[in-house]
Amino acid sequence: MGYGRKIKQINKGSKLIRCEVIENNWVFVGDDKGYLHVYEWKFLSHVKSFHEHQAPILAITASAADNTVYFTGSDSKISLIRLISNEWQLG
Repeated sequence: MGYGRKIKQINKGSKLIRCEVIENNWVFVGDDKGYLHVYEWKFLSHVKSFHEHQAPILAITASAADNTVYFTGSDSKISLIRLISNEWQLG
């Protein structure tokens, strides 16, 4: 089974819109309900979800240099998360 199918099974009922990867460590997936989902790369384990938008996620930009991820939706809001002490948190 491919990664795309596995992510779709985890996000039941959501349409996946955008995906971004940081150096084969993390996968970030935005959906049509305004959620950003974080997965661990190797086993594609779901780590955390953030619901910061009231509209579909349209863009995700990840920076491996400082473990920061910016994401935006069609609601024109820009959000960011950071990896702090091995936990993804709103920045």
